[in-house]
Amino acid sequence: MDINKYVKQRNAALHANHRKRMKEKFLKYGPDVFSEHEIMEILLYFVLPQVDTNEIAHELINKGGSFMGAFNIPYEEMKKIPGIKDHAATFLKLMPHFFRYFYSQEAQMAASPRMTYEEIAEMCAMSCIGLQEEHLICIYFDAKMIMLEKETISTGSSFNVESNARKILNGISRNDACNIVIAHNHPSSLIMPSSDDIDSTQRLKDILNSFHIDMVEHFIVTGDKYIGVLKFLDNNVKGYKRR
Repeated sequence: MDINKYVKQRNAALHANHRKRMKEKFLKYGPDVFSEHEIMEILLYFVLPQVDTNEIAHELINKGGSFMGAFNIPYEEMKKIPGIKDHAATFLKLMPHFFRYFYSQEAQMAASPRMTYEEIAEMCAMSCIGLQEEHLICIYFDAKMIMLEKETISTGSSFNVESNARKILNGISRNDACNIVIAHNHPSSLIMPSSDDIDSTQRLKDILNSFHIDMVEHFIVTGDKYIGVLKFLDNNVKGYKRR
């Protein structure tokens, strides 16, 4: 008997049985009974069918600093991890976008027709999952705070108030909206609004007020956390005050 062939076949059978047990456990109990690296290990089964994904899962999470951070590892850096090639790296980079699409749709469907402050904030947070550069999002509402449309206004760290105002006013006209909420993400994970965030919020609100449009809130999002800039100003934190 060819010993090498036997060992290879035996290891393949062990991996197959292990994967089968892991999948059955997931289907029976859900993800909460697994550690982070085990969830990543299961996810990798579908793009690395003939590879032991346990060590790769550990390496991804260690390099990314967390489960979610693993998906934010730059594409080329991800491919330096042994076992990760183009196919697996592309799959992993797609996942945050799938998460964002799924959870923003879920948040929208779960929300009441007349959305609450918390429901709007949750939708904004879900819309920013996995984004690695700043995105400015605008949500348009009618007079009863029923959502009409959500769109991305701009990307990148520069916040051009006048340019963004023009795009938002076009969206208001298109939707016949009366109220808007804007949100942008902080990829740096710093949740507190900067002085630039506060100034641009005040200026944009003043422009919209001149057209009798109410900017209900400007949410800053990082991860699953959010803060409302206008609420922050109303609380008079650090001496700032809403105009």
